[in-house]
Amino acid sequence: MEHFVISEKYRPASIKDCILNNELETKFNDLVELKDIQSMIFNGPVGVGKTSLAVALCKDLKIEWLKINGSNEGRSIDAIRTRVKQFADTLSIAENNALKVVIIDEADNMTSDAQNAMKAFMEETIGLCRFIFTTNHKHKIIEALRDRCDVIDFIYNKEDLAYMSLKFYNRLLFVCEEEKIDITPAGKVALATLIKSKSPHFRSIMNIMHDVIRNARNANKPIDEDILVLINDDDFDKLMEALKGRNSAYIEQFVVKHVNDFHYIIENFYHKGRTWLDGPAYAQAILIIAEYQLWHQTVSNKEINLLAMFIQISNKCFK
Repeated sequence: MEHFVISEKYRPASIKDCILNNELETKFNDLVELKDIQSMIFNGPVGVGKTSLAVALCKDLKIEWLKINGSNEGRSIDAIRTRVKQFADTLSIAENNALKVVIIDEADNMTSDAQNAMKAFMEETIGLCRFIFTTNHKHKIIEALRDRCDVIDFIYNKEDLAYMSLKFYNRLLFVCEEEKIDITPAGKVALATLIKSKSPHFRSIMNIMHDVIRNARNANKPIDEDILVLINDDDFDKLMEALKGRNSAYIEQFVVKHVNDFHYIIENFYHKGRTWLDGPAYAQAILIIAEYQLWHQTVSNKEINLLAMFIQISNKCFK
């Protein structure tokens, strides 16, 4: 049994490890070279590496950082004020740089009041701290905060995705080598296909690779196309079995694993749901998913939201 999560063990430790397009690579490498950081908003889809980049940037600049989850404690003005003030007032231990960085993850889920309070904190700590906000929907950030930040969009064209996919492919080969897991030529082709189908949702791919490596190790065999296909389909098939059989333990396990991979769920239901559900039941499941998809980016606890969605599907679509 693995005692680590691949995505955490191999989280980028530097800008050079991050999967970015040429434009963003140049921008952040220049920023590190100049040792000049401003407050920023990283905006883009779930799982593209926004938070990992923020942390890697701080590491490269040798700057202390504090991470706050905007979906939870970030919705409380008192919690933000207490943590930011304590962090800003503490003497920096970083070498040659007194600046610190506050990373607000999922900042678009903060309330308007909390965002307005954040504006005041930015003004009060301007000589001590910079702020990096990660968002999926920048329009949910109040204008007063946007105006104080450099807004960086993680939106990529086909050329970007081709370049990034190759870089990520090589990184996954490195991960396999580090984990002492062989991969066959056919497995490499399947891996490239998997990356192409899911880019730029790199966190989702890393979650799949965790299971791929675990299964290969348990089976004492190299990664091949069969293992990759099994992992890509098996989670969904097991979920559908669990929904049909009201297996709450597996459903909860699936939720914990895929809480940030809503696109994975939507994609699988859309393409393979008909093999499990008849026409009316399939249509109802799609409507339920569409409804919960709207809520997923704004609720304070995404696990509860996703679990509630599956309970609805289980009760209404499986007889």
